[in-house]
Amino acid sequence: MALLDHESDVKVVAQARNGQEAVTMFRQHQPDVTLMDLLISVMDGVAAIAAICVEFPSARIVLLTAYDGDKNIYRGLQAGAKGYLLKDAKRSF
Repeated sequence: MALLDHESDVKVVAQARNGQEAVTMFRQHQPDVTLMDLLISVMDGVAAIAAICVEFPSARIVLLTAYDGDKNIYRGLQAGAKGYLLKDAKRSF
C-alpha cells in the first residue's frame, strides 16, 4: 500500500489486518476500489469478497495474489471480484 500512498490521485482510506476487518471497513468507508489479498486470516479473501458483494453488489474489488495460476483467483472472481493483480506486477506508469 505504500506505493499507493505516493499517488496524488489515490487516497487510501483504510487497511485491514484480516478478512473480517476488511468487511467491516468496507461498510464504514465504501471505497471506490478495494484491493483484497486472497491469503488473509480470520476470513480469507474469497469469503470477504463474497460477504461484501452480497451487501454491496456494485463493489469494485480487485484480487491481489502471488500466483497467476492460483485456483482461488477463479473463486474470487465468482464471488464478485472484478479482476486480479499479481503482487509482483511491474509498475508501468
